[in-house]
Amino acid sequence: VDIRDSGQVKEARSYFDFVNLTASYWEHRYTEKSGHEEKKLNWSILPYSQNPFSSVFYMRVFKWTVGKEYIFRVADDEKNIFFKATALEKTVLSTDIGDFPAIKLKAEVISRGNLSKAKDFFMWISDDDRKYVLRIEVKLPIGALVSEVIQIKKGYSEAKKNNEEITFIQDEKSDSKESSKDNTKESP
Repeated sequence: VDIRDSGQVKEARSYFDFVNLTASYWEHRYTEKSGHEEKKLNWSILPYSQNPFSSVFYMRVFKWTVGKEYIFRVADDEKNIFFKATALEKTVLSTDIGDFPAIKLKAEVISRGNLSKAKDFFMWISDDDRKYVLRIEVKLPIGALVSEVIQIKKGYSEAKKNNEEITFIQDEKSDSKESSKDNTKESP
């Protein structure tokens, strides 16, 4: 994660070792007030734990129906917590790139700590087999965070299934002989 805002510049990395059930976190932060600060953490995690960022995408694997609730583990800042999401309604979400059939989810952190400071956490995922993350709204004590899809690039399998044009981006390191070959492979 790289963060740049008016008060700080921050870079952070986390690594989950699911074989040994441990997590490592490293963060470097710079503020004009405090200068350079570094933080390193190591802790034990529970099986199938997600980090806060992957948990948003992890919610895509569930078979959502209105009223359905899922709870899963999230590990962050030396804590092992539970994250709960409930499907509230099916709706059509209007965005700058179009309208999408969507499922609106309400998410909650069942724990103490920084993540539990979020008052309302809503997420819209597309109501199809891809379950694209379309919108996220989080109300925080200091304001709100809103994220909305601005572009969707369909994978090869989906574009092929829909008979859509498929554009391949050539790696700059490929030579001209490679670029003339059909290197397309269908992903699983």
